[in-house]
Amino acid sequence: MALGQRYYDTTAYSEARYITFDCSPNQKGLDFPPRPYQLLNVPRFATTVIENPYYQPDAFFGEGIRIGNRSIAPEIVVIGDSHGCMWSDAIATVAREDGISAAFYCMRGVHPFVDISPSSNKDKQEITRFHHAKLSHIETWKPRLVVVGMVWLKSDIPAARAFVDFAKQQGSQVLLIEDPPRFPCGNVNAMQWLASKHIKPIAGERQFVTTKLDAPTEKGRGVVRLLAESYDHVHFLPTYDLYSSDSGVLALDGRDVMYLDDDHLLQVGARKIIPRLRAEISKILPGQ
Repeated sequence: MALGQRYYDTTAYSEARYITFDCSPNQKGLDFPPRPYQLLNVPRFATTVIENPYYQPDAFFGEGIRIGNRSIAPEIVVIGDSHGCMWSDAIATVAREDGISAAFYCMRGVHPFVDISPSSNKDKQEITRFHHAKLSHIETWKPRLVVVGMVWLKSDIPAARAFVDFAKQQGSQVLLIEDPPRFPCGNVNAMQWLASKHIKPIAGERQFVTTKLDAPTEKGRGVVRLLAESYDHVHFLPTYDLYSSDSGVLALDGRDVMYLDDDHLLQVGARKIIPRLRAEISKILPGQ
C-alpha cells in the first residue's frame, strides 16, 4: 500500500527517539533530506524525536565526538556510516556507565573506510579531512578497541581487510557490529507504515512482521563472520537474532516501535544490544 499524501494516526505507539552521534558538519539534528514520509519532526506524521546531543561543528576534522575523560587518549574509537550513528547511543551508554573514554567518527552517507566520494550534502574536501582526522588520531591514540558499525556488503571486504591490518599495526582490537535485519517497509517511516497496515501495539507483546530473513552466511552477516574468522584481533557482535524470529522481523515490543525506517533502528531498538555489547567489550578488554 502506498502511503500517498495521507498521514496515519500514530498516537497508539510510544514516542520514538533516534539518537545519533553524527560528525556531519552540516546538520545539528535531523540528518535526513526532506523526502516525503520522512519529515520525522512533524508531530502529525510520526511521533519521532531526532537528537544529536553531542554535536560539535568541528568534530569531523578534530577528535570526533568524545565521551568520558577527554584528558586521556580514548580506549575505544567508533567508526561508521549511518549504522555507526545508529549504534552510537548504545555504545556511548556502555562507555559512560563503565567509565571508558571513547571517540566517535561516524557520518551518515560516508563509508567508514577511506572513501572520498562526495555525497549529496558533503563535499570532497570535508570527507578527505574527516578520514584524515580519523586515521591520524587512531594512529596517535592507539586505542585498545576500534568498533565498526556500517551497512556490511561483500564489496566492502577488501577495504575492511586494509583497515583491520592498519588497526593491528596500532595494537588495536577490532569489533564489527552485525547489521539488524531489514524491516519490510521500504524507505519510509516505519511507524507510519505500521499504522497504515493497522498493526497496533499490544501491551506486553512482541509483534513480528513476516519477511525473508538472511542466513548467517549470507550478505552482510557472512561478511562480519568471515572477517572475524580471518584475524585473531577481529571480533564480531551478533545482533540479527535480537530483532528476528521464525515469525519474521521484530516490529513492536509493547508500544515501542523498533525501526526508524527499513534499515535503521530507533533508540529503543538499538539499545537491545547493550547487555551483549558490554559483555563483549569486557571480554576483549579485560579489566573493564
